[in-house]
Amino acid sequence: MSRLATKLAKLEARKRAREPRLFYVPGTEIIRAMPFEVWAENTRRQQAELIERCAAYAKELEVTDTHTPANVGSDPLPALPPGQKRPNYIFTTEGNTEYQIETATGRKVAIGRK
Repeated sequence: MSRLATKLAKLEARKRAREPRLFYVPGTEIIRAMPFEVWAENTRRQQAELIERCAAYAKELEVTDTHTPANVGSDPLPALPPGQKRPNYIFTTEGNTEYQIETATGRKVAIGRK
């Protein structure tokens, strides 16, 4: 048990003392080392500022958004039961036929002609 506790303590210490990684600072040409959490917060803050500026410009120019996609502002997809994944597809064309290939199973289905 003591070997397990020692190993666990070492892993936790390594996790706490993670070295900062190199990240691109959005809006600049700077790449610098920083913890992921700091980079993520900076990115969220910048995105919020950009959205705010876009809204201000739209209000100033009296733009009405009539082409908002249906998925904007909607709830995310419902959770799947444990052990299931959402299908992921690759679309290819062979000759004049377009195919949809499910990446998990490799199942190939013809979905149309060009």
